[in-house]
Amino acid sequence: MHGFAARAEVATALAWIDAHAQRLGSERVGVDAAADRVLAQTVIAPLDVPAFDRAAMDGYALQGALTTGATDYTPLEFPVVGQVLAGQAYDGIVTPGTAVRIMTGAAMPAGADAVVPAEYARIVGANAEITAAVPPGRHVGRRGEDIRAGGAVLEPGRRLRPQDAGLIASLGIADIDVVASPRVRIVVTGNEIVSAGGQIKLVQVYTVARVPAVTTVTALADRAQDEALQRASR
Repeated sequence: MHGFAARAEVATALAWIDAHAQRLGSERVGVDAAADRVLAQTVIAPLDVPAFDRAAMDGYALQGALTTGATDYTPLEFPVVGQVLAGQAYDGIVTPGTAVRIMTGAAMPAGADAVVPAEYARIVGANAEITAAVPPGRHVGRRGEDIRAGGAVLEPGRRLRPQDAGLIASLGIADIDVVASPRVRIVVTGNEIVSAGGQIKLVQVYTVARVPAVTTVTALADRAQDEALQRASR
């Protein structure tokens, strides 16, 4: 039995790998398959998020300045002139002294600048009794306050988490460029080893290293080509 013809320090081996390894190219994948992949492009927001002013609470959209002085003991009445649900647009305009019932995430109707949460309103006939004052802008998510159109959202080199993929999807982007997965060929050699499930002789052993190697490489590289056991050459 012969030892290694030459030896190298770990740092030297790593330096050799850095000098000779080539940067992987990119491939395009669906955003639903992007988690745990390395981003190969700058993700630019094509739109504002949110794309419109929206309600942050279930309640009543109105002009906030007109709720000044509203309390449990001195409620202010606002005629409810309509409602708007998430995914819908309100056709009218909220005039001073009126309110529109609104759901969380729904677009703010024109003329309204605040939302009174539902727990601070009592319905009496066709009116909403408002029992708490809200200043203009309260409980309203403004257009673009999370992400501005044209801004860089994610940079190349980032290993994407599931929430990153969700963020990309929220921008309406269906496919992105990621670093191509490396392809690793695994060859296990030895006259004495046999694959699990095979017939073993008294002087042979079942392979131990192959399965951990294949599963580890598959987890890291996504593609592992598992070759059949090779007999050692003499």
